[in-house]
Amino acid sequence: MITNAIAMANSRLAEIKTQIADLQTEASEIENALAVMSRFVPVWATPETAPPIRDDVARGIETQAKHAISLGFQMGQAEFEVLATRAINEAGRPLTRTQILAWLENNGTPMPGTDASKNAGTKLWRARERFVNIRGAGYWFKDRPCPAVGYDPRSVAAALQQHFATQEDFEKEEEATA
Repeated sequence: MITNAIAMANSRLAEIKTQIADLQTEASEIENALAVMSRFVPVWATPETAPPIRDDVARGIETQAKHAISLGFQMGQAEFEVLATRAINEAGRPLTRTQILAWLENNGTPMPGTDASKNAGTKLWRARERFVNIRGAGYWFKDRPCPAVGYDPRSVAAALQQHFATQEDFEKEEEATA
């Protein structure tokens, strides 16, 4: 009985330590993204009032991301969002996660990590204030209509589509459209 309780306590402790490590990694990524973003957006700006990223700034971020990745660093959230925005803009239509990864690869900024698709999926989920996953089409800008697939950000259906209760719900939805 006591042995079982000790085993359960050790198991729970291991889970908590894993959660702490994950949260510390996420906090570090957010701090890095905020550091990058604070150089380009006033502190008082919200996502709704922030000016769009200028092309010259976006090119600078792309260049920095390429250099960092070539040195073995992870791609930060801010860099990913800039690159995904450029990919979708160039395509002029929604892109799936796989298509975004292919664009990154062709652009010389491959998604690092052992599971690039999952890494990109997490970054897209974290960017849910910017991008929406349109069922059967891929990712598009949350605030921009896309007549090609009938997406209107002002519609009730779009509002429902934009929110996912958990990352697992998001990933299930993502897998259905891949």
